[in-house]
Amino acid sequence: MYEQLQQVKQQMGQGKPAAAKTHKVDSAKNATSGATTAATLNPWVVKPKHRQSAPQPAAVQNGNDKAKRISVNNRKKIKKLVAHWPALFSLDVARPLSVGIQAALIADAKARGLPITESQITYCLSTYAKRPAYLKALAAGGPRYDLNGQPCGEVLPEHQQEAERRLSAMQGSVANK
Repeated sequence: MYEQLQQVKQQMGQGKPAAAKTHKVDSAKNATSGATTAATLNPWVVKPKHRQSAPQPAAVQNGNDKAKRISVNNRKKIKKLVAHWPALFSLDVARPLSVGIQAALIADAKARGLPITESQITYCLSTYAKRPAYLKALAAGGPRYDLNGQPCGEVLPEHQQEAERRLSAMQGSVANK
């Protein structure tokens, strides 16, 4: 009886295309090894939303205007800052921030009762300050700005040099990819 079953399997396999035969063999191997790759072969499996990339603006898709490239997640973080302090933050134009701005933002948020935590301010501010546009603004020098968007101090030469170093490191890492 075992031999008859083997003959029937061989006859059924001969009428199918080679790709289908390999697929069956691979599925059988995966079933015995316990791997769950059968789900990845299923055309009805939908890619999770968190892994799908969001549509990018035309400038980003074409590679134009690299200074304005901001990922979707970073854009959300910066929008939080823009929403609470529009005189200071902008998605389009980055300006050097005053020294100690983080403490001033946290104190202002508490005083005004804003729905943003200290850790969110820190995280969003870090994202803002690591942008190439912000580093270019620092490297260019000029005035620094306070909570109200008013000039308060100048960018020091050592801060300019550090910004230039970080920019060149970013450009070097992008060139290596």
